[in-house]
Amino acid sequence: CGKCETKDVARMLGVSSYTVKQLISDGELKAIAVRNLYRIPEDSVRDYLNIHSTIDVDDVIRKER
Repeated sequence: CGKCETKDVARMLGVSSYTVKQLISDGELKAIAVRNLYRIPEDSVRDYLNIHSTIDVDDVIRKER
């Protein structure tokens, strides 16, 4: 997704958009604020999953494309 929306990342992680915003606020996901929206770089999602998950990160990213 390149720079993903919160709803896309929420779907990838199996959580709510609110949880994704909390992860951004807590500094666990890096994001770019565009007006009142966040764009989360794919690398940030990949880094988060590598640290917090035992699933195949590339498989999760591929499914979103």
